[in-house]
Amino acid sequence: MLLVWLIQTTVQLLVTAQINLTPFGTATQSSLYEGKLGDPQNAILPPITNYFTLDTCSHTAIGSDPSADWWMFQFSFGFAYITDIIIYYRERTGIRMDGFKLYVTNTSTIPPDGFLCYEDPDPGLPNLTQIIPCSEVGKYVIYYDNKGAGNEGPVIELCYIAINGCPKGMWGTNCSETCSSICIDQHCHPENGTCIWGCHPQTYLNETCDTRSGACTEGCVIGWQYCTCSECKIKVREENYCFTQNKSNGTSDTMLPSNIILDLLKNVNDCWEENKGPITVVCSDGCSKSGIFVALRLILEKLAIDDEIDVFQVVRTIQVRRPEFLMNFVSFQ
Repeated sequence: MLLVWLIQTTVQLLVTAQINLTPFGTATQSSLYEGKLGDPQNAILPPITNYFTLDTCSHTAIGSDPSADWWMFQFSFGFAYITDIIIYYRERTGIRMDGFKLYVTNTSTIPPDGFLCYEDPDPGLPNLTQIIPCSEVGKYVIYYDNKGAGNEGPVIELCYIAINGCPKGMWGTNCSETCSSICIDQHCHPENGTCIWGCHPQTYLNETCDTRSGACTEGCVIGWQYCTCSECKIKVREENYCFTQNKSNGTSDTMLPSNIILDLLKNVNDCWEENKGPITVVCSDGCSKSGIFVALRLILEKLAIDDEIDVFQVVRTIQVRRPEFLMNFVSFQ
């Protein structure tokens, strides 16, 4: 069980963090309250609170457009990889937030024509403070409301928004690391530097890859260590290191013994402490064992800060971003 493994290990974990990207861009919205109040830029400036004033929160006009209202942020540097979006809506006005949608797009088209990160579900009113996972690349973030509240029509009152992630092509703490040039379009994940769209074809062994996922099905060409290969590989100081945990003869649904998982966690941590280089951990199907590994890393990371942890909540958070992780009860156990 996960809890047993947690008690047995004392691995110290690396905490990675991206940055709030709202200082690098401009906010606009569909209208202003009374034609001049509730500036959209207010939503990306402190204070970080639900407390409402027209000088600190955005506010669209009431009844100006019965079909939809919107608030939009455009990045000044082009594309960004967004990991999550934090929203503080006006206090005591959940009815006006009800049914909102959050998009990441490549154009400023209204209605939005890009990726739908989140849509407020029915029934009930939404929480006024939310952290919404997104994991998407785009030029714009759009808060969109075409539901409205009663006879008022749609109204948007955002008191604070943070858009976390990295500019496309960057990763790591404070987005200070450049993505590897072997990644397709030099695009990598902000948290670990792994290639989002796979590696350039010349880095695949025998030029063979999974056309759906971009994974190197026969391994990577020697010297290229960031592909989604079947081993955990590390590139440090222009030298290549590799270790493989492949001690299970069962199927992808077979539960690994706890000692193997714990040994892998320790090896990964030791590698990081010694070399401070990017590390990729994958399994044969890309999700089953990897999902367990990610869950344990997050749980141990939180335990290093707090004395107790809600395992179910951690697993649920992972599944929101990666539904294929921890799909069955055996994995959860």
